[in-house]
Amino acid sequence: MIYSCKKYRLRVLAVFLFVCISQLGIAQNISAKLDREQISLGEQVNLRLQVDNIDKDVMEVAEWFSVADTGNHVEVIRREKIDTVKNGNSFSYAQNIILTSFDSGRWSVPIILPSITSQDGLAIPVQSDSVFLMVNSVDVSQLQDFHGIKEVVDVKYTDYTWLYYLAGVLILLLLILLVRKLLKNRKKKPVYTSAIKGPPLSWALKQIEKLQQENLIQQQKETEYFTRLDTICRTYYDERTHANTHYLTARETFEKLRRYLQEEKDRASYYELNRINDAVKFAKYKPSQEQADKAASLAKETLQTIEQQILNEQNQKQQAKK
Repeated sequence: MIYSCKKYRLRVLAVFLFVCISQLGIAQNISAKLDREQISLGEQVNLRLQVDNIDKDVMEVAEWFSVADTGNHVEVIRREKIDTVKNGNSFSYAQNIILTSFDSGRWSVPIILPSITSQDGLAIPVQSDSVFLMVNSVDVSQLQDFHGIKEVVDVKYTDYTWLYYLAGVLILLLLILLVRKLLKNRKKKPVYTSAIKGPPLSWALKQIEKLQQENLIQQQKETEYFTRLDTICRTYYDERTHANTHYLTARETFEKLRRYLQEEKDRASYYELNRINDAVKFAKYKPSQEQADKAASLAKETLQTIEQQILNEQNQKQQAKK
């Protein structure tokens, strides 16, 4: 008796589960339809994919329809977004896909149905009819009158190849002339030419002694005296170091001569000489004969210091070569 009661309960439970699952399968509606079943080669057709009556409290769409971009002679032109519509407690989903085909025949559109699962994760079986597309060839029999065969027409052809060659030659000539002009106008590097004869130091010392003997200070020609003294020094600088100092200020000249005036006393002598020189030439200062002689002495010392430094550098280079 107890065994029969248990058996009866199991049958009732099985029937109940079967009814529930059947109701889940019947509740939703899956469809895939074309707006027309026949097209000509290259024409477009709309495939509408739709799922209705999805109660999210009971089930959900786990995966949407899958349509390959190219498959079984059918190609996807465009995919539109999936539309969602709520109807009371249920939802409907729909998507339009534009298809075409360039092969005549009756083709099955490759559609993989969506996956629907219950809230417990159980797969709910779905089904839908297959979708077929009939692709017809284009009938060209009626187009013969509009596209008749025409005779070959002679076309006058002129060969302009020689113009291309001529243009190339002219461009090449222009480039050659331009390069020659640029090379001709390029400034040549100035070549230093000596303005004196003999050793620069000997020449400069003799010029300073000659300047002192002219007694220009006593003749109140202070500006001429210091201008000539400055010119003698700068001429020596340029001859011995190629520094081109004639148009430089005293400070700029010192930057050119810094390597030769390494001792502080030598730099002080240079600055004192140029201080007196600038005061006479620009401030109209009237120096005494004693100051003029001191300036000449400072000039000689500066030139001799530079000369000695140049000789030392030359000796060091010669010893390094040995």
